Amino acid sequence: MEDFFTFCEEDRLVERIGIIDPSLQFIDVLGRGSYGLVAKVAKGRKVYALKMDMCYSMDPRIWELRGYVPTIQQEMKVQRLLSGIKGIPEVHEMHHNSFLMDYIEGKRLDKYNSQPQEFFDKVHGIVIQMNERGVAVQEDILVNVLVDKGSNPWLIDFMLCHVKGSKLGPTDIVDFSRDVLLGLEMKYKRIPR
Repeated sequence: MEDFFTFCEEDRLVERIGIIDPSLQFIDVLGRGSYGLVAKVAKGRKVYALKMDMCYSMDPRIWELRGYVPTIQQEMKVQRLLSGIKGIPEVHEMHHNSFLMDYIEGKRLDKYNSQPQEFFDKVHGIVIQMNERGVAVQEDILVNVLVDKGSNPWLIDFMLCHVKGSKLGPTDIVDFSRDVLLGLEMKYKRIPR
């Protein structure tokens, strides 16, 4: 059995992507996290982001034996619920433990010193739409805000969301948006606390 962490080795990444979809061409690693990796890939002439679970190649029965919770399954559920919201990348294909979504050219919000009020109004609008669809964010999700070339916000990571009625989240939706957005504005607009 392959070791749990060998998935993230660079020399094995191209092989892993080929297993998911042989037509995908690896371009670069966009980010790594506790549970997986996001790669920039091409399919034909289109560029995508491919989010992969670290253990995608493992038999799901092994997850339970190792105490692993397949969080990417929860994230795929959230992505389906949020389809069509401007400011959330569209998902194009879902595989067992990976999904292909729009690639957003931009920088993380924390790379900027400040943003105008309308930027935060857009983030608030995205969070409100998420709540209307039964998805609540926690503070940590807003670390994963990209700013595109047009200064528009994009929320890109939904592992820490709660879905109404989900066994992986609370049964009642809690709107974290007010406190989260105030903290976000204070941090990135340099408002004294």
